[in-house]
Amino acid sequence: MRANYSYSNKVYLDQLPEFESIIRDYIDSLCPNYSDGYLIKKIDSIECRSRDGFSAHSHNCGGFDKSWVTDLSSIWGSGAGVGKYDQTSADNEYDEARETFIKYDASEETKALLALMPEDKRDYHGLIESGQDEIAEKMDEYCRDYLTSSHIWFGYRAMYEGSANGWHTLVIYAAVNLSEYEGPMGKGGDTLAEIEIKFRNVTELSKKLEQARSELESAI
Repeated sequence: MRANYSYSNKVYLDQLPEFESIIRDYIDSLCPNYSDGYLIKKIDSIECRSRDGFSAHSHNCGGFDKSWVTDLSSIWGSGAGVGKYDQTSADNEYDEARETFIKYDASEETKALLALMPEDKRDYHGLIESGQDEIAEKMDEYCRDYLTSSHIWFGYRAMYEGSANGWHTLVIYAAVNLSEYEGPMGKGGDTLAEIEIKFRNVTELSKKLEQARSELESAI
């Protein structure tokens, strides 16, 4: 648990261009193992000034978010994993989708046919082996669509928390979140790494950022 600091004369990161450019370039350069091939990525500035409808935390002095988005269908097909969302969780979601299809979305004729089949044959391979190719393909398409709608955001946040007694504080997070809209740091997200960097100048900042790279990139 990090200490709580009380900063006077609050200064925002965008008022410190020499630090801001280094931090942005660093966040832009981070590349987790799972990011290859996922082109839906973006870098956003963190809103840090309070306004009507938004109250910034006292430690939020600005920073950057970098995020990618994938889905459980991609994990299910590739066998790769993002945080806790791995092949097992994708398989579980696929099974849940299959049960939903059988109970609610299949035609009455299909439901009646499936009810006569052994439970261990009510999956794609079992249906193919039983000569029910059309039902197998419809069910598989339904399940894949179900997994595709399960968005997984993953990425990084670098938040500048201000300065005290000549020391600046930057905290970098690696996070993942199964969410429709929230991004990796949104409600329900899992923080996979959290690194506090204290620095006094550009040289210290650059050195400590590079020291943190391996832990951040391997966390996701």
